Amino acid sequence: MMIMGDVLNIKKQLTIGGQFMTTQKKLDQLVQTANIDKQALVYTKFNQTIKEYNKVNKLIKPNLIEHCQNNDNYFQFRAKERFQYIGSMELVIKNTSRFDVTQFKKDHPELYDKYVVGGQSFELRSNYKKVIK
Repeated sequence: MMIMGDVLNIKKQLTIGGQFMTTQKKLDQLVQTANIDKQALVYTKFNQTIKEYNKVNKLIKPNLIEHCQNNDNYFQFRAKERFQYIGSMELVIKNTSRFDVTQFKKDHPELYDKYVVGGQSFELRSNYKKVIK
């Protein structure tokens, strides 16, 4: 049975038949073979990991933007963790536009109400803890 670390840390893994299994295949296998409790645990751990990564990204991104801006919107980097890495980063600036719903609702409340469409969204809130036997 596959564990969460396999999904997050290993890009390819040798199977019994000698075939390489990609991360996507491992995820497909997990969905097809794991019971609902295992799927819930993997989902919960994965979402927690995403939240943690997003927090880190929010802290680091302003520094990287500033560094890019100070270096003609591009720089190369070299870093060592467990392995030596080289890479580059480019700041791409895109012009965007959005519809100001809040202002439209203030200016034209009757028109806003006419076009508001109700619906449903689904959110899974989950948590977990280790239980020592």
